[in-house]
Amino acid sequence: FGHSGFTGTYFWVDPAKELVVVVLTNRLNPSRRNNKLSELNVRTQVQQVALEAVR
Repeated sequence: FGHSGFTGTYFWVDPAKELVVVVLTNRLNPSRRNNKLSELNVRTQVQQVALEAVR
């Protein structure tokens, strides 16, 4: 489970793997037109790196 924020921050918890990921960003007041985080798939990539690091 997790939660993501409008400015790019998010947290993700995987109790089965005893894993917590927190991403803090300093992106200020993005517009809805600026969707680079989605286009670049940043959140998913961070989660994959975290999962691979604990395997």
